[in-house]
Amino acid sequence: MRPYRLLSPARRLLDRLRPRPLDRLARGRRAERAAERELRRRGWRTLGRRLRTPAGELDLVATRGDELLFVEVKGRRRGLAVEALGPAQRRRVVRAAAWYMEDRGVGSLYARVGVAGVELDDRGLPQGVTLVEDALDAEGTPR
Repeated sequence: MRPYRLLSPARRLLDRLRPRPLDRLARGRRAERAAERELRRRGWRTLGRRLRTPAGELDLVATRGDELLFVEVKGRRRGLAVEALGPAQRRRVVRAAAWYMEDRGVGSLYARVGVAGVELDDRGLPQGVTLVEDALDAEGTPR
């Protein structure tokens, strides 16, 4: 059995300076911020982030004129974001959006459910955003 070797101060410094992948929570928050910037660039105003409802969580809620957009954010290193949403998750997003509209009394607004796919690099940092503003219908089926 080899005795435990202490790392030299130089090695410890190099280990601290080496870029590390972000944890899941940090990747998700950065992806949400990147998606929110893309929404603002397209003229949407954010009403809420990570809103919890009895039906589930809404990543982003935005408005533009008399439209309401509920966005599910998916950070992906490869693949399409819409494909990453399973049937149960799609239904959950639609139910949460319906609950939000009823709770806030905004049923008269035109509402859509969208998906923001955020392309991540190997460290988990956002590289680009693909926003599909009308990704799901009222039953949660992809359009």
